[in-house]
Amino acid sequence: MNPLGRITDEFVRFAEKHPDRGTPYTPIAFLLDPAHGWDMTDYPQWPFEVSQINRSDRALRELFGAAYYPGPVREGEPASGERQAFVPGVFGNIFDVLVASDTHQDAIDAYRAAIAGGAIDWSDIWKKKLETYVRNGGTIVLNAAQVGGLSTEFLGVRVTGDTGEAHNATCLSPNESAQDLHGGIFRFDQVELKGAQVLITTPSNQPLVTINKLGRGKVIFVGVRDLLGEDERLPAFVAHLLIHLAAEALPVKVDGDVEYLVNRNSRGWVVTLFNDNGVVKPQQGLPQVDRSAMASVTLSLRGGKIATATEWTADRSIPVNQQSVSLQIPAGGIAVVELVAGR
Repeated sequence: MNPLGRITDEFVRFAEKHPDRGTPYTPIAFLLDPAHGWDMTDYPQWPFEVSQINRSDRALRELFGAAYYPGPVREGEPASGERQAFVPGVFGNIFDVLVASDTHQDAIDAYRAAIAGGAIDWSDIWKKKLETYVRNGGTIVLNAAQVGGLSTEFLGVRVTGDTGEAHNATCLSPNESAQDLHGGIFRFDQVELKGAQVLITTPSNQPLVTINKLGRGKVIFVGVRDLLGEDERLPAFVAHLLIHLAAEALPVKVDGDVEYLVNRNSRGWVVTLFNDNGVVKPQQGLPQVDRSAMASVTLSLRGGKIATATEWTADRSIPVNQQSVSLQIPAGGIAVVELVAGR
């Protein structure tokens, strides 16, 4: 076999050796309007390749940019075969995209949380579906531009019609370490609490993010319309909210500058890690590898203990140290780690 054939043969043998690979675990969905028309890949990213970009399109770009950061940073680098394609997103590959179609509304039930993105008009079917989804244990994130037609009882707040302005925020989450959430100026809709609790406020204690517990789930309301500041960029506290949301939804914590995805199998969790640093593939010439670009990665289970950890590509056990495991991944390297939880 040629080199490509040998690589394919190795991959097939690896897959045969590990049949219980599980299924991808993507606990958070972005919920968009069925006719959003947005595409991040086509320059200049016009919806349907013909429409002018509007505020909703910018809202989606900012939201996805935060979810897959440092993707927007990579866009500004010289384009190459791997730099824009492989991004070590801070949240990993844990998101899916759904549309608010009246005929496929039950798809949302497979997700622990959903974030409404861009302009969206809720049909009567979806107003009922959102309440059912939350009462059954789901979490929905809505901003002030998306709550038309939704009840005060559902939101846990009443929008007063007044607006405020700030450039900083404070997170009130228990045991929260000090956070620097200042940034550009943003305007927000002022609200009156009707059962919701405040998660993030302005420095003057005006609510920016509230949580309304409903049934077994919760409704998270963000007072900034379209999640855009005056510079049409995502305020820092919204990105901080995503960190809280991801921490609640993902049982595996990955620390390290790597791209990763998580599968759930019959024994626990399978985490695939990819260090895309240190490899440069120019348009002409041979690829260049910086062997010193090692990635140090630490894996742990949120609220749980690791009984055993096995790295599949090298077929070796990884010692568990203080409820976490650590490993080094070389430049351009891949590791597949199975974590089995203990009692």
